[in-house]
Amino acid sequence: MDLDDKRKALLGLLKQCPAEGDNPENCPLHRIRKDEPHMQVAWASTQTESELDRIIGYHGNCYSRKLHDKIEERIMEYRGRINEKRTA
Repeated sequence: MDLDDKRKALLGLLKQCPAEGDNPENCPLHRIRKDEPHMQVAWASTQTESELDRIIGYHGNCYSRKLHDKIEERIMEYRGRINEKRTA
């Protein structure tokens, strides 16, 4: 991914959380997501490539964790329904 692609990815992350579709308070981009779009673009343009890599990497890991948690939750719900059927 070249630098322009990384900046575009960051602008996408500034729109909303890729995992939750909103703006979680514990996200490092929470405050910046509240800024006007032109301020977000200005901020994004000041980020170095290593900062972009860190931010994009953080969000990739966060997305993976949240997806894993959702899958685990669904598995537990499914197992609970199976156990209910067995005891009924």
